[in-house]
Amino acid sequence: MAISDFAGDARGATAIEYGLVVSLISLTIVVWATQIGQSVLGFFQKAAAGLGP
Repeated sequence: MAISDFAGDARGATAIEYGLVVSLISLTIVVWATQIGQSVLGFFQKAAAGLGP
């Protein structure tokens, strides 16, 4: 494979782009799950405090 063929090959760039998209989606899911988890935790803590003596 010549250097000019390597420079014109876009397969590596496409793989990097897909990797970036997957990492951004993963980060979004982690942040969303953390936020939902905190909300659910607060809900159950309030419910437990309301049932306490």
